[in-house]
Amino acid sequence: MEKIFEFIDPGEIVTLYNHGTHVVEVMMFLDDRHTLEPHSVVLSHAEAEQRITDLRSRQDLTS
Repeated sequence: MEKIFEFIDPGEIVTLYNHGTHVVEVMMFLDDRHTLEPHSVVLSHAEAEQRITDLRSRQDLTS
């Protein structure tokens, strides 16, 4: 398992891990009690590339 991308924004952390045959996206969001609420999604490599592109464009907007 290799970390391939991480996006950090106030209230949100998104990390993508390469598992060889697939990519796992782990998202942590601050909930109303200010505790991190984890969610995960299994993606294909093509879906992960698109997700990274989307997150990079969000990073560029906040920079």
